Order: sequence, then structure tokens, then C-alpha cells
Amino acid sequence: MRNICTLVFLFVLSACVGTSQPARFYSLQAENLSGHTYPRQLSIGIEEFSIPSYLDKPQIVVRGDNGVELQPSELNRWSEPLAVMMPRILADDLSLLFPNALVKPRNFGRENFSYTVAVEVNRFDGTWDKNAVLDVWWNLQDKNGTVVYRRRSNLQQPLGKGYDNLAEVQSRLVAQLAADIAAAVNQRP
Repeated sequence: MRNICTLVFLFVLSACVGTSQPARFYSLQAENLSGHTYPRQLSIGIEEFSIPSYLDKPQIVVRGDNGVELQPSELNRWSEPLAVMMPRILADDLSLLFPNALVKPRNFGRENFSYTVAVEVNRFDGTWDKNAVLDVWWNLQDKNGTVVYRRRSNLQQPLGKGYDNLAEVQSRLVAQLAADIAAAVNQRP
């Protein structure tokens, strides 16, 4: 009887443990939405990229229908921290818009760029079957460190369902931000 009870206990315990789904990892991708390019030869450094703490985690965050509930997903994660990935993808997007330019995230060493860009992310999330949002403040500085352009970009794109769609739409939002920055750089002498 004791052996039967032990077997039943082990069977129930193994049924409770089960198997969990593996986590899925996503990355943003660079793209040129407009197909337009600027022929200028210059250098652009992506200086600061401030990310709010609710996004400074591996889990991808979406908003609930009420707009205030944040829903991080344990099984759907970014492949690297957004504070690292977003500046790199923004630099790649700007490189597509300025094919003759040197565009890259600024390293710790002092580099002499024609312009530097600082970005403060306010929001980078979405609500299923509504919109994905990229809301940022950004400024453009000349090589002397003088702010020559300051702007807020509040960008939105329709969002369907699924984390694949979210990563694709958020990639397009970063590309839209790059287009805004490229237009400001191109206006400068």
C-alpha cells in the first residue's frame, strides 16, 4: 500500500511540474521607410539614449486596453537591452538615409562628429489591436556641443496581435524617428 501511495504521489507531482514554454527573443530591424536618401558626407553620433525604467528589462511590455496597465511578458523578450539596441538600430536607420555618412553610437572615447543626437524615450510600447507608440524628446547638437534643434516626436503605427508584429511595428517607429532626425540634419548647413 505504501508503494502505491508513493507512486500516486510521484505521478501527481510530475503532472503539476509539467513543462514550460521556451522564451522567444525579438530584435528591432533597421529599415528605410521612405526609400529617400541624402547624399551629404558628414558624421553623426548617437550620444545619449535614455530609457524609462519600465522598459529597462528583458521582457517586452505592452499596455492593457485601459491604457494604464503595463503587461510585461516573461516568455517574449528583447534579445538585448533596449538601451543598447535602440541607439544601434537608430544609427543603422540613419545610415540608410545618409549612405555617404559615418553614423554610429558614440563610444566612451571622444569622437569628433559633425552632429550628435540625444534621445529621451518617454514611451515605447503598444496596445493589441490599437497602436504601437514611440514617444521621445530628442535634440541635435553641432560639433561644438550647441543644441541646434530640439523636438518631441510622438509616433504611432497600427498594431495587430502578436509579438512578431509588435517588433516589426516598433522597428518602423524607430525608422520614422530616424527620418525626423535626418530631415533636421539635412536642413543644417
